[in-house]
Amino acid sequence: MTAFYTMRQITLTFLGEPRTKEAEHAQETPWTMTTPLVILSFFAMTYGWVGIPEDFMGLHLRPSWFHEFVGSTLAEHPEALAFNWIPLLTSLVVALGGLFVGWLVYRNINSPSEDKLQIGFLKNKYYFDEIYDYIFVKPAIWFSEVLVSQWMDKGFIDGILHIFGPATQGLGAFIRNKFDLPVINRFFGDGSADVTYWFGGKLRAVQTGRIQQYLMFALVIFIAVGAALYFFLLA
Repeated sequence: MTAFYTMRQITLTFLGEPRTKEAEHAQETPWTMTTPLVILSFFAMTYGWVGIPEDFMGLHLRPSWFHEFVGSTLAEHPEALAFNWIPLLTSLVVALGGLFVGWLVYRNINSPSEDKLQIGFLKNKYYFDEIYDYIFVKPAIWFSEVLVSQWMDKGFIDGILHIFGPATQGLGAFIRNKFDLPVINRFFGDGSADVTYWFGGKLRAVQTGRIQQYLMFALVIFIAVGAALYFFLLA
């Protein structure tokens, strides 16, 4: 794919007639930009020869200095691998085939609107967003809305809460009817009020408003308390 898109760029940029009005007035870049590109292209084309084996294509070259340098840093110097045609031919077929297919597809394109690949894959960014949405976003939405919300939250958790609700309501009604009303309210609430009311009704008779009668009651109580204290202290 890299070779294909490389050839696409080369074909649309350098081969054929200008395809846009801007391209008709294009000029060669100055040396300040061309020189760094030439240097980079030189190393891009020759850097792969750094680790070339000694018996490459039967040429019996000098030992690879890079292999010797790396091997000298190891405890045991490794032997260089023998030359193999399979990686070389595979790389050539893939690279040249991609370049040829790229030239074959784009050699007759005269305007950017005819670039169907650009309109499809490149315009839609290789459909990366659509693939990401299908693989990650939609499963995450399904997980949150269906599994978590519908099954776990509403189905399992709410189901447990709906069971505890009627159970606690029935238990509360039982405690209220069997313990709160007949025991608490009867003896400590209404019962104490009834007792207080009964004593108040009985004691109301002694509230005559006569001072002489109050003094008589006080004297009788004083004598009774004194007698009780005298009896208990002397006994």
